[in-house]
Amino acid sequence: MKIINFFNKTIKLNFMTKLIVLIDPNDRNLDQLIEGVNREQPENTWVGCSVSNGDQIKDIFERLKTEASLYPGRPDQMIAAGNSAKTIFAPDPLLYDKSIEPIRKAFLDLARTFGEKTRFMHYIVLHYECSAARVLGIDYIAEDQEILKSLKEKKEHDIIYLEAGSRNHDSPIDRRVDLVFKIKNQYPAVEIICGGGITNLDQALELAQTGCCDHIVVSNAIHQHPKELKQYIQSFKKI
Repeated sequence: MKIINFFNKTIKLNFMTKLIVLIDPNDRNLDQLIEGVNREQPENTWVGCSVSNGDQIKDIFERLKTEASLYPGRPDQMIAAGNSAKTIFAPDPLLYDKSIEPIRKAFLDLARTFGEKTRFMHYIVLHYECSAARVLGIDYIAEDQEILKSLKEKKEHDIIYLEAGSRNHDSPIDRRVDLVFKIKNQYPAVEIICGGGITNLDQALELAQTGCCDHIVVSNAIHQHPKELKQYIQSFKKI
């Protein structure tokens, strides 16, 4: 158990931060990464992307020899691969341009058709220099208070995902740990997932050891160096 003092309140953290390996069809060394996942059998494997089409996502599920979850960025990904997924983690964007509201609604309505297989999560983009921010029409970095206010106004989900941008090498995650702790303090029963902008194992472990989040998603770093997958898995088991 980790016990921290935050805003003069004692928070007991009864979890160990776990690793999520995200397979993105657009990243390099895809074949080697799929081979590594099949060999090492990570506890949590996700397949997803903001821009890949459904057939690209389906192809990865067909090549995997382990259970995997779908992290959809488009409706056609769910249509093509939803039935193959162990779980569908459907992102419900917290901040976005109002013009995409019809698309957002259609996306979430489709996700609901998969019943209990789907888990909805508030999706918070922390940097505008990533594909997810471009899809959502976000062109600024939201302040902590704006994020907390928006969470309070929205329907509660049991997961909150903070996205720093998978190809953004100036990751803001490690500079916004205070925000993650604020969210954890305000919603202690909610599962916190952090991802994006993580470029190496040391950075991932440093974030994990703060105890601010339940899961850390690693994608681009492992795509760049797929042979390090085993080291990531073993290191997170020791936390």
